[in-house]
Amino acid sequence: MDQGTYHIRASGKDYGPLTAAELERSVKDGAVPFSAWVHAEGEWKLLAEIPELRERHPEFESKPKGSPKKVVELSELRERRARAQAGQVSTSAGTSIAAAVGVSADPIWFVIRDKKKFGPYSAADLVGQLQRKEVTNNSFVWRPGFATWQKLSHVGEFSPDAMRRLGDAPGMDILIKRKFPRAPYKVDVIAHDNKNVVEGQSMVIGEGGLFLAADHVSHKVGSRLKIHFRESDLSAFNAVAEVVSVQRSPVSGYCLRFVAISDSDRKRISKFVTERSSR
Repeated sequence: MDQGTYHIRASGKDYGPLTAAELERSVKDGAVPFSAWVHAEGEWKLLAEIPELRERHPEFESKPKGSPKKVVELSELRERRARAQAGQVSTSAGTSIAAAVGVSADPIWFVIRDKKKFGPYSAADLVGQLQRKEVTNNSFVWRPGFATWQKLSHVGEFSPDAMRRLGDAPGMDILIKRKFPRAPYKVDVIAHDNKNVVEGQSMVIGEGGLFLAADHVSHKVGSRLKIHFRESDLSAFNAVAEVVSVQRSPVSGYCLRFVAISDSDRKRISKFVTERSSR
């Protein structure tokens, strides 16, 4: 750090002036939050953007080892296991619903996400992924009998008419219903992986996660981000979330799943969503 005086902005309050030594000591002791702003070299910067400070902060963690592919695969396995344990997908229900709308209930579909192949899935599985924005109409899919990969929107089984029949089928909510309800929640958010920082705004939130709108998306599916929520209808709080999907239109941002959040914050979110839903 250059010698001079510095100011800190955290939780809407300004602190300082501090010498370089005082600033570094406060960062090292954790007295300055990782999401704080620092006035350095004539401009305000996020602490996470200043290497010599972020690496001294107790919240800083070196980037996890292992290839992104392994992270994504493990995430996919955890998700599928959680669905099975929660009883979200019933084989008999899925078979009868699929038959009613004229699509196969067999897990024969493969999809490309972030240049990696996933599957096999049933048609209902893909509808659920569309609903959760894990795939889009522009995602490429394949099943036995296809000569090449095709856009989801170009496949007859997922035409607008077929999607309406599948979505309206009795019992379809068994297959694609969200585990946790969500409610609109717009608040400024800072997300980072101790290297790349994203500033954005949450759009909806639930016990299970949120959608974070951001002008610039640089993280991939499987990335884990530390999330810092500014104070709004809920008190300011922190969490760790995993990128479930990346959206670039019509609003760019991330669908995030909470992987570490305090019980008290989860309960506050649940209460907030319940109160909003009852209005």
